[in-house]
Amino acid sequence: MRAIHDSVNHLPSSRLLLDMYRAVPILLLLMPLSLNAQQIMSVPADPRVLEQLVNEVRQLRLAIERTNSISSRLQITLELIQLQQNQVNRISSQLESLRNQIVKSETDQSQASSNLTNLESRMEQEQNPNTQKMLQSEQKYLKSVLEQKSQIVQDERTREGELASSLKIEQAKLGELQGRLDSLQKLIEPPQAK
Repeated sequence: MRAIHDSVNHLPSSRLLLDMYRAVPILLLLMPLSLNAQQIMSVPADPRVLEQLVNEVRQLRLAIERTNSISSRLQITLELIQLQQNQVNRISSQLESLRNQIVKSETDQSQASSNLTNLESRMEQEQNPNTQKMLQSEQKYLKSVLEQKSQIVQDERTREGELASSLKIEQAKLGELQGRLDSLQKLIEPPQAK
């Protein structure tokens, strides 16, 4: 048997022949199934049963189409929620970072104010005109620094208000999307028996 098999392998169409030998048992197994299907199709059926089957198939098709439609809307909504959540997270992070910067800027402003107060106190006690002139120059510089620090804090507070407002808007959009998701999920859930 091995010799026959080896000699068949040397022929150019031996692969095709070998595949045919393998396919024959499968075909023999499938023949009774096809005959049974033909016999079933040839049996006359009750028209009411056929009509019920056709109606059920239609209902199944409509249910599948509805589910597919809802599933794609669900997927889109989930992706929009993810994008919106990223937007909320980004603005929230910016706001937190800005608030940390405001604390630092207010500390700098307070330090500049304290330095100016100390300098003015020294000026009142100083008797030497040259030293007083130098302290007046330093006072002018510290007032300028204090004004800059105050302006920075004011600008940061303005920006904080803008970011806080933006965050509320983006959170509201996220809430709307989550509401839409809840509505779509209710459409998918089977009705509960009462």
